[in-house]
Amino acid sequence: MALSKFFNPSTLAQLFAILLGALAASVGLKCFLVPNKLIDGGVMGVALLMHELLKLSLPLLIIILNLPLLFFARNTPLMLKGVFGIFCLSAFTQFLPTPTFTGELILAALTGGVLLGIGIGLAIRNLGVLDGSEVLAIAFNQKFGMSVGKTILYINCFIFFISSFFLPIEHVLFSIITYISASRVVDFVVYGLEEMAGVLIFSSHYQDIKSRLLHEGAVGVSILNGQSGISEASHSVLYCVVNRIDLHKVQNIVQQEDAQAFYVVQPVTHVQGGFIRRVFSA
Repeated sequence: MALSKFFNPSTLAQLFAILLGALAASVGLKCFLVPNKLIDGGVMGVALLMHELLKLSLPLLIIILNLPLLFFARNTPLMLKGVFGIFCLSAFTQFLPTPTFTGELILAALTGGVLLGIGIGLAIRNLGVLDGSEVLAIAFNQKFGMSVGKTILYINCFIFFISSFFLPIEHVLFSIITYISASRVVDFVVYGLEEMAGVLIFSSHYQDIKSRLLHEGAVGVSILNGQSGISEASHSVLYCVVNRIDLHKVQNIVQQEDAQAFYVVQPVTHVQGGFIRRVFSA
């Protein structure tokens, strides 16, 4: 890859966002997790556990444990951004002067998890990583067909199970809270308020529902041809994609027009084109 192609304005903006993510994650680690002997999931959790038990350098562990996993990445920009993010995280963890919080464990777990989630989320949103476990999970998915989410879940369950033999059970439980809060924040940072949902609506009053969705809800609607599995009678099915804020409005319209309507809500991870009302549209 030519340097001029990699270091374009868009990529430089992504690298800056990854830098900010590494900064946020390092503050979460140094201020809240390490002083309270809390860990997280993934490679970060292994590094924190080894740091606590063996008193090894955390910045060094972040590099040693993460970098080998990046070679599983088949995407060169992802690997390069991953190397950049991991070195930034290690450097901030080593050199950034930060206060330490040693108060209530619940506050440390939640705040540390939120900061870590912001950091990891910024990296992922800008096509990078701060934790090599995501790359490993993707590699397992491509090689063995294992779900990325399930692979990460299995890895983290194993990490917390092992940590229960070496850390006080109270710290392990609060570490799980750290992991859960970080995961939720990652989802919010990556998808934000623009997280979309697809809605399939089965109703004999589909014309009335469609009209209200178009005019009151400002929602784009498609009409699909369906067939009952029991009677084999043909009927029309409405399909629309809405943001999470507008989802409640859609549900209200459906219920008001047909209390017996059957509708299904599914998460949508990517939307391109079409008529979609964005939360922050002008």
